[in-house]
Amino acid sequence: MTTKKKDYLETVTVAVQAVIDNAPIMTLLTERCGYTPEEFPPMLAMVEPAKAAARRMSDAAQGLDQASTELKSSLKDIQKNLTGLRRTMNDNLKPRDPLFKKLGLNEKQPQAQEPLLIYAEHVFSQGQDLGEDEGAMLTRRKWDAARFTAALAQVTTARAANLQQEGCKGESVAATAAFYDAIDAIDASFRPFAKNARSKLADVPGVLETLELKGRIPTKPQRPVPSAARKKPAPKPA
Repeated sequence: MTTKKKDYLETVTVAVQAVIDNAPIMTLLTERCGYTPEEFPPMLAMVEPAKAAARRMSDAAQGLDQASTELKSSLKDIQKNLTGLRRTMNDNLKPRDPLFKKLGLNEKQPQAQEPLLIYAEHVFSQGQDLGEDEGAMLTRRKWDAARFTAALAQVTTARAANLQQEGCKGESVAATAAFYDAIDAIDASFRPFAKNARSKLADVPGVLETLELKGRIPTKPQRPVPSAARKKPAPKPA
């Protein structure tokens, strides 16, 4: 949990618990603001679920980071194998050798993830199935069927990592929404109470200090704005 989220929830906890534990303050809130004692326990009860939602959000973010790292590593391995295979063939074969077409290396290598995986899967599966004669040069240069099989397995690993990443993205989005929904629910009750206490109990010595509301009311943690919804900066005048 970041400091801002932690400070906000701690402020809520301290202030609301102080009201529950301090009968004179509760009396003042009733007389001056119209609050009843029954309003505060439900407010306090929302804090722990919000903390649990914050932990879930943090765990989801860590899971997404790990899945993204694993996918990036798998794609890097695939790129490395494709580069190494192409270099071996360029060094040992004429540019128009049929083996380039056989493996699909006569086609331009895609950059986008899914087209790259399809491309790599075709290249490595074709290499895995080469006959003894047509694959003889590659075998001599350490590109035998076993190496093609291992390279093909990396494509499978990358696809699994991609699915894992997509699942983690979904969990991260859901966990983030759940946390900020919990924060919004707390703030809808806490902020009016805090404002009322600051404006109507400020003349009573020690009350705001006990509630820890003497300073500024902490800013509610802000829900992240999806990147697609962010405003692009206005173009600079010519």
